Amino acid sequence: MNLVFSSAWRVRTVAAFSLVFSLICSGSVTGDEIVESGFLDDLRLTFGLGAGVAPQYEGANEVRPIPFIIGRARLGARYFVGTDETGIRADIVGSRFIEFGPTAGFRFARDSDIGDPVIALLPEVDNAIEVGAFLAFNFPFFLTNNKKDALTIDMSAVQDVAGGHNGFVIRGSLRYRGLVTEKIVMQIGPFVNYGSDDFNSAYYDVTALGAIASGLPQFDAGSGFKDVGLRFSGRYLITRHWNVNLAFAYRRSIGDAAESPIVDIQGNENTFFGGLAFAYSWGK
Repeated sequence: MNLVFSSAWRVRTVAAFSLVFSLICSGSVTGDEIVESGFLDDLRLTFGLGAGVAPQYEGANEVRPIPFIIGRARLGARYFVGTDETGIRADIVGSRFIEFGPTAGFRFARDSDIGDPVIALLPEVDNAIEVGAFLAFNFPFFLTNNKKDALTIDMSAVQDVAGGHNGFVIRGSLRYRGLVTEKIVMQIGPFVNYGSDDFNSAYYDVTALGAIASGLPQFDAGSGFKDVGLRFSGRYLITRHWNVNLAFAYRRSIGDAAESPIVDIQGNENTFFGGLAFAYSWGK
Protein backbone atom coordinates (compact mmCIF):
# COMPACT_ATOMS: atom_id res chain seq x y z
CA MET A 1 0.00 0.00 0.00
CA ASN A 2 1.47 3.35 -1.00
CA LEU A 3 1.08 5.68 1.97
CA VAL A 4 3.62 8.29 0.85
CA PHE A 5 3.35 11.11 -1.67
CA SER A 6 6.02 11.40 -4.37
CA SER A 7 9.44 12.53 -3.20
CA ALA A 8 9.29 15.55 -5.47
CA TRP A 9 6.06 16.80 -3.85
CA ARG A 10 7.43 16.33 -0.33
CA VAL A 11 10.66 18.10 -1.19
CA ARG A 12 8.85 21.07 -2.78
CA THR A 13 6.43 21.42 0.12
CA VAL A 14 9.03 21.25 2.88
CA ALA A 15 11.50 23.36 0.90
CA ALA A 16 8.98 26.15 0.32
CA PHE A 17 7.97 26.19 3.98
CA SER A 18 11.60 26.16 5.12
CA LEU A 19 12.59 28.92 2.69
CA VAL A 20 9.93 31.34 3.93
CA PHE A 21 10.84 30.87 7.57
CA SER A 22 14.61 30.83 6.96
CA LEU A 23 14.32 34.18 5.16
CA ILE A 24 12.30 35.61 8.03
CA CYS A 25 14.65 34.29 10.70
CA SER A 26 17.76 35.46 8.84
CA GLY A 27 16.36 38.98 8.56
CA SER A 28 16.56 38.96 4.74
CA VAL A 29 12.83 39.59 4.55
CA THR A 30 10.08 40.02 7.10
CA GLY A 31 6.61 38.57 7.06
CA ASP A 32 5.18 42.09 6.96
CA GLU A 33 7.19 42.82 3.81
CA ILE A 34 5.81 39.69 2.16
CA VAL A 35 2.22 40.70 2.93
CA GLU A 36 2.68 44.41 2.15
CA SER A 37 4.23 43.58 -1.22
CA GLY A 38 0.81 42.38 -2.39
CA PHE A 39 2.05 38.80 -2.72
CA LEU A 40 -0.65 36.49 -1.42
CA ASP A 41 -2.61 39.16 0.46
CA ASP A 42 -4.40 36.53 2.52
CA LEU A 43 -1.17 34.85 3.65
CA ARG A 44 -0.63 34.65 7.41
CA LEU A 45 2.66 33.37 8.81
CA THR A 46 3.38 32.29 12.36
CA PHE A 47 6.73 31.23 13.75
CA GLY A 48 7.70 30.50 17.33
CA LEU A 49 10.34 28.74 19.34
CA GLY A 50 10.35 27.30 22.83
CA ALA A 51 11.36 24.24 24.80
CA GLY A 52 9.76 21.00 25.88
CA VAL A 53 10.44 17.59 27.38
CA ALA A 54 9.68 14.15 25.95
CA PRO A 55 10.59 10.53 26.78
CA GLN A 56 14.12 9.59 25.73
CA TYR A 57 12.71 6.60 23.86
CA GLU A 58 9.49 4.58 23.63
CA GLY A 59 8.36 3.78 27.18
CA ALA A 60 11.27 5.48 28.93
CA ASN A 61 11.29 6.69 32.52
CA GLU A 62 13.82 9.38 31.65
CA VAL A 63 13.04 12.50 29.61
CA ARG A 64 15.09 14.63 27.26
CA PRO A 65 14.82 18.35 26.49
CA ILE A 66 13.60 19.06 22.98
CA PRO A 67 13.00 22.21 20.94
CA PHE A 68 9.33 23.12 20.67
CA ILE A 69 8.80 24.77 17.27
CA ILE A 70 5.60 26.53 16.23
CA GLY A 71 5.21 27.06 12.49
CA ARG A 72 2.15 27.87 10.42
CA ALA A 73 1.61 29.28 6.93
CA ARG A 74 -2.05 29.83 6.11
CA LEU A 75 -3.66 31.24 2.98
CA GLY A 76 -7.02 32.64 3.99
CA ALA A 77 -8.88 30.10 6.11
CA ARG A 78 -8.04 27.06 3.98
CA TYR A 79 -4.62 26.06 2.64
CA PHE A 80 -1.94 25.65 5.28
CA VAL A 81 1.40 24.19 6.25
CA GLY A 82 1.88 23.68 9.97
CA THR A 83 3.58 21.85 12.80
CA ASP A 84 2.15 19.76 15.60
CA GLU A 85 3.63 17.39 18.19
CA THR A 86 4.14 14.71 15.52
CA GLY A 87 5.98 16.88 12.97
CA ILE A 88 4.94 18.96 9.97
CA ARG A 89 1.95 18.58 7.65
CA ALA A 90 0.51 20.37 4.62
CA ASP A 91 -3.15 20.47 3.59
CA ILE A 92 -3.55 20.37 -0.21
CA VAL A 93 -7.35 20.15 -0.41
CA GLY A 94 -8.39 23.63 0.69
CA SER A 95 -11.74 22.62 2.17
CA ARG A 96 -13.11 23.60 5.55
CA PHE A 97 -14.52 20.13 6.02
CA ILE A 98 -11.74 17.87 4.69
CA GLU A 99 -7.96 18.15 5.11
CA PHE A 100 -5.58 15.86 3.25
CA GLY A 101 -1.89 15.97 2.42
CA PRO A 102 1.67 14.90 3.22
CA THR A 103 3.12 14.75 6.72
CA ALA A 104 6.62 14.16 8.08
CA GLY A 105 8.21 13.81 11.50
CA PHE A 106 11.42 12.92 13.34
CA ARG A 107 11.92 10.28 16.04
CA PHE A 108 15.06 10.41 18.22
CA ALA A 109 17.46 7.47 18.39
CA ARG A 110 17.71 5.07 21.29
CA ASP A 111 21.46 4.81 21.74
CA SER A 112 24.17 4.56 24.40
CA ASP A 113 23.60 8.19 25.48
CA ILE A 114 20.24 7.44 27.12
CA GLY A 115 19.90 7.64 30.90
CA ASP A 116 19.07 3.97 31.59
CA PRO A 117 22.32 1.92 31.66
CA VAL A 118 20.43 -1.36 31.22
CA ILE A 119 18.54 -0.29 28.07
CA ALA A 120 21.80 1.19 26.76
CA LEU A 121 23.15 -2.38 26.56
CA LEU A 122 20.43 -3.35 24.03
CA PRO A 123 20.90 -2.86 20.27
CA GLU A 124 20.68 0.78 19.26
CA VAL A 125 17.79 2.16 17.21
CA ASP A 126 18.90 4.99 14.92
CA ASN A 127 17.10 8.27 14.32
CA ALA A 128 13.97 7.81 12.21
CA ILE A 129 12.44 10.15 9.65
CA GLU A 130 8.79 9.27 9.17
CA VAL A 131 6.90 10.45 6.09
CA GLY A 132 3.39 9.69 4.91
CA ALA A 133 -0.06 11.21 4.60
CA PHE A 134 -2.94 12.40 6.78
CA LEU A 135 -6.68 12.72 6.35
CA ALA A 136 -8.95 14.77 8.62
CA PHE A 137 -12.69 15.42 8.70
CA ASN A 138 -13.84 18.65 10.36
CA PHE A 139 -17.29 19.27 11.80
CA PRO A 140 -17.42 23.05 12.37
CA PHE A 141 -19.79 24.76 14.79
CA PHE A 142 -19.94 21.51 16.78
CA LEU A 143 -21.00 23.23 20.01
CA THR A 144 -21.22 26.93 19.21
CA ASN A 145 -21.60 29.32 16.29
CA ASN A 146 -17.99 30.47 16.59
CA LYS A 147 -15.78 29.76 13.57
CA LYS A 148 -13.03 28.34 15.82
CA ASP A 149 -15.35 25.67 17.20
CA ALA A 150 -14.93 22.26 15.53
CA LEU A 151 -14.73 18.53 16.13
CA THR A 152 -12.06 16.76 14.05
CA ILE A 153 -11.47 13.10 13.23
CA ASP A 154 -7.84 12.73 12.17
CA MET A 155 -5.95 9.77 10.72
CA SER A 156 -2.36 9.49 9.53
CA ALA A 157 0.08 6.82 8.39
CA VAL A 158 3.86 7.31 8.26
CA GLN A 159 6.77 5.10 7.19
CA ASP A 160 10.38 5.38 8.36
CA VAL A 161 12.63 6.25 5.40
CA ALA A 162 15.91 6.77 7.29
CA GLY A 163 16.65 3.22 8.44
CA GLY A 164 15.76 3.83 12.09
CA HIS A 165 12.99 1.38 12.95
CA ASN A 166 12.11 0.63 9.27
CA GLY A 167 8.45 0.26 10.18
CA PHE A 168 5.25 2.26 9.95
CA VAL A 169 2.87 3.85 12.44
CA ILE A 170 -0.85 4.48 11.98
CA ARG A 171 -2.37 7.14 14.22
CA GLY A 172 -5.99 8.00 14.88
CA SER A 173 -7.27 10.90 16.95
CA LEU A 174 -10.40 12.80 17.88
CA ARG A 175 -10.03 16.41 18.98
CA TYR A 176 -12.25 19.31 19.89
CA ARG A 177 -11.16 22.88 19.19
CA GLY A 178 -12.90 25.71 20.96
CA LEU A 179 -12.63 29.37 21.83
CA VAL A 180 -12.40 29.62 25.62
CA THR A 181 -12.27 33.42 25.58
CA GLU A 182 -11.60 36.00 22.88
CA LYS A 183 -7.88 35.45 23.51
CA ILE A 184 -7.64 31.73 24.30
CA VAL A 185 -8.05 28.88 21.80
CA MET A 186 -7.65 25.29 22.98
CA GLN A 187 -7.72 21.78 21.51
CA ILE A 188 -8.21 18.54 23.44
CA GLY A 189 -8.88 14.92 22.55
CA PRO A 190 -7.79 11.25 22.69
CA PHE A 191 -5.48 9.41 20.29
CA VAL A 192 -4.31 5.86 19.59
CA ASN A 193 -1.19 4.55 17.79
CA TYR A 194 -0.69 1.28 15.91
CA GLY A 195 2.85 0.04 15.31
CA SER A 196 3.93 -2.35 12.57
CA ASP A 197 5.94 -5.46 13.36
CA ASP A 198 9.21 -3.70 12.42
CA PHE A 199 8.39 -0.68 14.57
CA ASN A 200 7.38 -2.63 17.66
CA SER A 201 10.29 -5.06 17.27
CA ALA A 202 12.79 -2.20 17.09
CA TYR A 203 11.62 -0.55 20.32
CA TYR A 204 10.19 -3.40 22.40
CA ASP A 205 12.05 -6.62 21.47
CA VAL A 206 14.66 -8.14 23.76
CA THR A 207 16.63 -10.61 21.65
CA ALA A 208 18.62 -13.55 23.01
CA LEU A 209 21.83 -11.53 22.78
CA GLY A 210 20.10 -8.50 24.28
CA ALA A 211 18.88 -10.61 27.21
CA ILE A 212 22.41 -11.85 27.88
CA ALA A 213 23.84 -8.32 27.73
CA SER A 214 21.15 -6.58 29.80
CA GLY A 215 19.82 -9.30 32.10
CA LEU A 216 16.26 -8.61 30.92
CA PRO A 217 14.06 -11.55 29.90
CA GLN A 218 13.81 -12.29 26.20
CA PHE A 219 10.73 -10.81 24.50
CA ASP A 220 9.33 -10.80 20.97
CA ALA A 221 6.89 -7.98 20.21
CA GLY A 222 4.48 -8.25 17.30
CA SER A 223 2.48 -5.67 15.41
CA GLY A 224 -0.47 -4.09 17.13
CA PHE A 225 -1.80 -1.08 19.02
CA LYS A 226 1.06 0.25 21.13
CA ASP A 227 -0.42 3.17 23.09
CA VAL A 228 -3.41 5.37 23.77
CA GLY A 229 -3.45 8.85 25.20
CA LEU A 230 -4.85 12.33 25.56
CA ARG A 231 -3.40 15.52 24.20
CA PHE A 232 -4.09 19.17 24.95
CA SER A 233 -2.85 22.35 23.28
CA GLY A 234 -3.70 25.96 23.87
CA ARG A 235 -2.82 29.36 22.45
CA TYR A 236 -3.13 32.68 24.26
CA LEU A 237 -3.15 35.84 22.14
CA ILE A 238 -1.02 38.36 24.00
CA THR A 239 -1.46 40.89 21.19
CA ARG A 240 -2.63 40.67 17.58
CA HIS A 241 0.83 39.43 16.61
CA TRP A 242 2.33 37.82 19.73
CA ASN A 243 1.00 34.61 21.24
CA VAL A 244 2.10 31.94 23.68
CA ASN A 245 1.55 28.25 22.94
CA LEU A 246 1.26 25.37 25.39
CA ALA A 247 1.11 21.65 24.55
CA PHE A 248 0.77 18.58 26.75
CA ALA A 249 0.23 14.91 25.94
CA TYR A 250 -0.24 11.84 28.15
CA ARG A 251 0.47 8.42 26.67
CA ARG A 252 -0.13 4.93 28.12
CA SER A 253 1.49 1.85 26.60
CA ILE A 254 -0.80 -1.08 25.78
CA GLY A 255 -0.49 -4.55 24.24
CA ASP A 256 2.98 -5.95 23.58
CA ALA A 257 4.46 -2.50 24.21
CA ALA A 258 3.23 -2.56 27.83
CA GLU A 259 4.31 -6.18 28.34
CA SER A 260 7.84 -5.66 27.01
CA PRO A 261 10.52 -5.75 29.75
CA ILE A 262 11.84 -2.50 28.28
CA VAL A 263 8.66 -0.82 29.51
CA ASP A 264 7.31 -3.16 32.19
CA ILE A 265 10.59 -3.63 34.11
CA GLN A 266 12.90 -0.78 33.16
CA GLY A 267 10.54 1.84 31.83
CA ASN A 268 7.11 3.26 32.47
CA GLU A 269 3.72 2.54 30.91
CA ASN A 270 2.78 6.18 31.49
CA THR A 271 4.79 8.83 29.66
CA PHE A 272 4.33 12.55 29.05
CA PHE A 273 5.22 15.30 26.60
CA GLY A 274 5.07 19.00 27.41
CA GLY A 275 6.18 22.19 25.71
CA LEU A 276 5.91 25.98 25.86
CA ALA A 277 6.72 28.41 23.04
CA PHE A 278 6.28 32.06 22.19
CA ALA A 279 5.32 32.87 18.60
CA TYR A 280 4.87 35.87 16.31
CA SER A 281 2.37 36.14 13.46
CA TRP A 282 2.54 38.27 10.33
CA GLY A 283 -0.30 39.07 8.00
CA LYS A 284 -4.06 39.24 8.36
